[in-house]
Amino acid sequence: MRDRKHLIMDTALELFKEHGIPHTSIQMILETSQVAKGTFYKYFNSKSDVIVAILEQSHQDDMVIRRELEACEYPSELALLADQLAVPMSLPEKRPILEMLWSEYHSGELEISALIGKQIKWLSSRLVDIYGAEIKPYSFDAAMLYFGMVQQVSLTWESLFRTSPDWHEVIPKLLRYIEAIIKVMLDSRENIFAMDPLLQLDQKGSGVHIEKGFVLELIDALKQKAAAGNTPVSSIELIDGLHGLIAQKVINCTLILIALKALKEAFERTGLELEARRLFFIAKIYLEQSQQRKEQTYEKK
Repeated sequence: MRDRKHLIMDTALELFKEHGIPHTSIQMILETSQVAKGTFYKYFNSKSDVIVAILEQSHQDDMVIRRELEACEYPSELALLADQLAVPMSLPEKRPILEMLWSEYHSGELEISALIGKQIKWLSSRLVDIYGAEIKPYSFDAAMLYFGMVQQVSLTWESLFRTSPDWHEVIPKLLRYIEAIIKVMLDSRENIFAMDPLLQLDQKGSGVHIEKGFVLELIDALKQKAAAGNTPVSSIELIDGLHGLIAQKVINCTLILIALKALKEAFERTGLELEARRLFFIAKIYLEQSQQRKEQTYEKK
């Protein structure tokens, strides 16, 4: 007998396709699947939980397909990536799931944002595999822009032609556009996000903890690059001062924040602006987490 959890998910998906998510109630899912209310609530707390489960299952299926494609022969890594993206999206059953994904993402559900984050993180990593470690600071931007293009192409195509585009034809073109954008970002050393937003997403969704040692490593890396260039002595001193403040056993968040702002301003319009901005935002997260731990300790007393 089919697993009841998946029976509920399959039934819900069919009802979502027929009636739309807003017009599908839990009662409709129960009646169509012939599953008892208690069984439903054994697996799901709400209709939103069912949506998340459907999208998560779809993501897992996509990853299985992508791993299977790695065993096939391709003329290039870029050709493999094109198929890893196009094959799952070209399956007929994916169309309603894609529509659901974009719809729920814009509704602001945190769980959906985390799922989108998994897709972006995977593509970001694949782009680094293909184009090298030097694009890592820009890989999130590139992946985000790719999925934005996919969404707009899908919506416009559906509106004009009432069907899905041929993703095997469209996706290689989009990847060529992304390649051109990556080159522009490398040449200009500019990006939209000052740090990897996946770090913040992970922090909210899975409790990622920023260690003091990690922040100190970023400071040391910035100093090493600064010392190798024509960096003013005053900027080097700011780096040393920040290192000393964070290395202390008991940190002064106010002083560190002042030092961080001064450091970020000192490296504006320089070749190390991106690294300084990334350090600024990650160190701020570290300070926020330190303050939260301090408040929790105080409350326990």
